Order: sequence, then C-alpha cells, then structure tokens
Amino acid sequence: MAKEPLTIFSTRIDPRSIVESMRQYADEIELDGAPEGWRTLIARGPRRLLRRRLELTIVHDSNYYLGPRWPNQIGGLLQHCAALAGGELRPELGETIQNLRFAVGLPAADLDLASDDPRLDWLFAVCRRIDGLIFTPTSLRDAQGRVFFSSCEPADRSARLPSISVDDSAPAMADESENDEPAPPSPQRVAQRALVLCALANRGLIENESGSSKEFEEDCEAMLEWLEELALLEEIEPEELDVMRCPLGEMDSQTMIDAIWRIEGLGVLFWALHLHELPAYDETVVPLELFEVAGMFDPRPARQLIQNAKLRSANELAAYQTHALMFHWRLRNFFLHPGPVDFVEMSEKGWFGPFDISTYRIVGRDLAIGEVGIHEANPQLINKCNSLAAERHRAINWLCGEGDLYSEIDTST
Repeated sequence: MAKEPLTIFSTRIDPRSIVESMRQYADEIELDGAPEGWRTLIARGPRRLLRRRLELTIVHDSNYYLGPRWPNQIGGLLQHCAALAGGELRPELGETIQNLRFAVGLPAADLDLASDDPRLDWLFAVCRRIDGLIFTPTSLRDAQGRVFFSSCEPADRSARLPSISVDDSAPAMADESENDEPAPPSPQRVAQRALVLCALANRGLIENESGSSKEFEEDCEAMLEWLEELALLEEIEPEELDVMRCPLGEMDSQTMIDAIWRIEGLGVLFWALHLHELPAYDETVVPLELFEVAGMFDPRPARQLIQNAKLRSANELAAYQTHALMFHWRLRNFFLHPGPVDFVEMSEKGWFGPFDISTYRIVGRDLAIGEVGIHEANPQLINKCNSLAAERHRAINWLCGEGDLYSEIDTST
C-alpha cells in the first residue's frame, strides 16, 4: 500500500488526550502550544546508533473544526466516503461521520498503514484514546487501522465504529478566546499586509540579484525607512523583520527563496483590493508591475493605497479560495500519485464538494499545466506551480479569516 496523508477524526474535541497518549509511547515530545491548544506535536523515539530517530508529526488547528467551513468539510467527506463505499454508506456510518467534531492531521504522508512501521503503534494509540477514525484519500479505517472501505483493499468486517459523543463538556482550550473564529482582516489591514509582502519579496529579489555586492545596500535601507514611514512595523512579523534587516549577502538561500515567493501572495492581495488582475493559475505574477502599484520607496501613493482600500465581495473571495484550494490539492495529489486523475469528475463528486471547473484549463478530463495534462507537464514547471499555489492558497486563506498571523496560515488540502 502507498504512503498517504492521514487525518484522524473524532466525535469529541480532545487535543489534550493526544498529548497524553503520545507521552506514553514516545521518548520525547516537542509541543507548539499548551496541551489544550497546541498546533504542532512532534513525537520522537529513542536515539539509535547510526540510524535516524523515529519521528511523527501531528498538526492541530482548532480554526479548522470550529470554523464555518466545517459543515462543508463533513458534507464533502460524506460524498467521498460514499463513492469509496460503492455509492452508499451504511446508515450508522453516515451518522457517525455527520457527528464528527474534531480532527488532527499527519501532513508528512510517510506512514504506510499496511506496513510494520513501529510508529503505527503511536498512531493507533492516539486513535484509540480519542475513539477516532482514520481517513486517507483512498480509505476510511477504524482506530486499529481496520478497513471500513477502500479503493485498493477489501473491507474488514471487524472494523468498529466509534461511539457518538453527546457530551459538550469537552476539554476547553487554554484560552477561551482561541475558540472564537478570527475575523477576516479589514481592507486597510489587507493593504498594509500587501505592502509588507511587497518589501519582503523585493528584499529577496535584491539578495538574489546582488550576491555579495554592496551596491544595493541603499535600496535595502530605503525599504526599511519606507516601512517605518508607513507605520508598518506593527504589521510586519518578527521573522519578516529579520529578513528585512539581514545584511546584504548574508541571507541563506532558503530564506531568500521564501521571501521571493511571497510575491504571489502579494498578487492575490492586490487582486482582492481591485488593484491588479491575477494571471492564470499556472502563470507567475510580474514583480515590477506589483511594485509599481505599491509605489515602492514613495510613501505617498502607499498611504493613498491604504486609505482607499476596498475589498472584493465575500462571495468573490470564497470562490477564489475554492479555486486555489483545488489547484493546490491537485498538485499535492500528483506528487503522491503521479498520473492522470479525472479532475472533471472530482469537481462534481469529490469529497471537497462540487466546485466550478471553468476556472481551469482541462486536457483529457484532467487539470492542465501549460497546454498539456499535469501528468505530461515539465517537472520544473510543476514544481514552480506548487510553490505558486502554496503562496496563493496562503494569501486567500488569510483574506478569508483563517488566522491572524500570515506566516502561520494553514494551507493543508
């Protein structure tokens, strides 16, 4: 069986129990946040001579299952499971799925559920602790990994459904305010965030073009002054500020690349502000065009941009969010399972729910990259599109209120 991304669903909200369960199995736990409201959990096994330690990463985002899109996710999951089951779900299974309230993910896609990987003991312990279900793109399984239905394995009659929790006294988050769905950013804040991304991308481009040359030092200083004059140092995140203040020629290559790719998020924000049209989903933006819109180095047009900021309608943003999600999903799916997919059928019957396919080019019923289906596209172009898709997905999710800090926006598919 191939390795696939995994999602663990449960009918009760209980992030603390996952931490407690992993502490019983792993030698070391690295936790991002409090036990009641963590975002990332990394479990590590014992150190082994000349061999890498076993490691398992679990991600948790309360905004995902407490947010307004959760019913849509459950509806799409029902449709996808029905398709895997051959067209119809058993009533008790359908009822269980409809009552799911909680989810965590294993984003690394490095576990094979049919293998003897010792980390499966950790996974199944977590599932048993929260009485969960394991979902992969090709199957639904119980807390022991037994198959309810699968596109590549027979069903296991011993698979057990979890109980449906009706107790609303689930463990609260560390801070009650964490349960509140973050509000989408105001038009003015979108404009401010766009100008920050503009400076960040330009700083990465300068690093790439100048190497160790000092001739661009004045530009780097001027961009910092520009941000300060526009009072944007409150919007810029600490790591972004570190990038802006990095001495010319000393930026590591990955930081430089990440900064440059922020230009695609800038394109989405300027599109949302009615300031620039986005190119096709598989074409990159033109940096100089966006820098001109921002009035780089001149605070006057930038101030005007912030003052006059006006966003597209919520319906337009939601439609583009679906567009960006499905493009990003198709790319990630291709990396896991190279080959064609009936993308047209996915748009009608996929577990995400139906979506508008007219916003993509289709070749042979699959998504096209350039003029050919994705499975025939140039690998370099696919990699470029994957980076492009991740940045646009991040930008539209932030615009739609899926988090406050831009760098921490979830782009899972």
